[in-house]
Amino acid sequence: MRTALRWLGLFLFLVVATVLTSFIAMVVVGEDRLLDLKAGNQWLVRDLAQQFSREIGRSQQLLSRTGTMLVGAGGVEATGVSTFSTEVRREFDLDSGMKGLYLYDPSSDEPLSRLEKPGTVMSPDARSLLKSAVDRAVEGTQSLRSIGAGLTAMAVRMGELPRVLVLVFDGSAMMKADGGPNGEKWMILSDDRSALYEGTGEGTNEFPSLTEVAEISKAENPAGERAEWSREWQAANGSVYQIDAIQTGFSGVMALSLVPIDQASRYLPFLMQMSVGLSFLLTATLFIILQIRNFVRPRSRPAASDSSLTPADSESI
Repeated sequence: MRTALRWLGLFLFLVVATVLTSFIAMVVVGEDRLLDLKAGNQWLVRDLAQQFSREIGRSQQLLSRTGTMLVGAGGVEATGVSTFSTEVRREFDLDSGMKGLYLYDPSSDEPLSRLEKPGTVMSPDARSLLKSAVDRAVEGTQSLRSIGAGLTAMAVRMGELPRVLVLVFDGSAMMKADGGPNGEKWMILSDDRSALYEGTGEGTNEFPSLTEVAEISKAENPAGERAEWSREWQAANGSVYQIDAIQTGFSGVMALSLVPIDQASRYLPFLMQMSVGLSFLLTATLFIILQIRNFVRPRSRPAASDSSLTPADSESI
């Protein structure tokens, strides 16, 4: 009984020692891993913001040039033919990223003039989003709205005239990033926290919904005054994420990136299994070594006692 208790105590001691050693190693390695994840996430969100600002800058320049080249802004031909100039139409045809160009009078639901690439079809909901962009532009704010199928509309008011120019371009070809080195998921959120673009994280990571991301974005930056913020966040699904965000420089639009953070509790079942298995192996190895030693020792004693006899003693016997 005493021997069994001694072996059980040894086994439990090895379990505890293995658990503590593994836990300390996990903490040290986990901290390094966490720093790498955060650095990669921050790099990705800055890269996204730079890409987005660069492409939006190109679109703004195009709108500005189009506005200066625009002809017939005061009315529309009876046949409904576009009143855009030849120069505008030529540039529109040459730019593959442009899918639609519209001239709106804010008092009308339909554009005064339009240019559309062949095959470009927008639903009534998309048309209403275009009108929403027009209404925002009338208020003096450049508007950016995602209208589906990879298309995004940018609206800008033309000077003091009651006219708004709307450019619809292919957003799916604009953003080249698709996740980061650690399987991050990225988003471009408009000023109302709706998603303009949304990447897909690599691997089998489960990410929170856009609604939940929008809520945390509003909580962190309610008035849109913070240019950059970062925090750890536990989502409704129980997972913990590192979330980094930075404004892109366009009307409160924000680039945002999420990366899952491995929780220590996730490794506890594996840690316990590993410690128990390793402790059992060490205990069994030690037990076998002691058994072999005890088996060999009795056989060596008679041999030693026989060799201690001198020849004289053996003759006397």
